[in-house]
Amino acid sequence: KLILTAASDPRKPHRCDGFQGDLSGEYYGNIHPDELRGWLSDWVDVTVQHDTNHGDVYAVAVKPCN
Repeated sequence: KLILTAASDPRKPHRCDGFQGDLSGEYYGNIHPDELRGWLSDWVDVTVQHDTNHGDVYAVAVKPCN
C-alpha cells in the first residue's frame, strides 16, 4: 500500500525545509494530480485528491500482486 503526500499547485516550489529562495542543489517541484495518476496507472484502488487551498496532493494506492 502506498500513502503519499506532496506539494502541488498553487504552492510555489520550495526546498524540503520550506525555503522558497535559491533551490540549487535540491529539487523539490510540485506534482500535478494528473501526472501522479499516470505514475500510478499500474496500481489498483487509486485515490488522488488535490487540496488547492494548501497546494497539496494526496494519494492512496495498492500495488497489485502478480
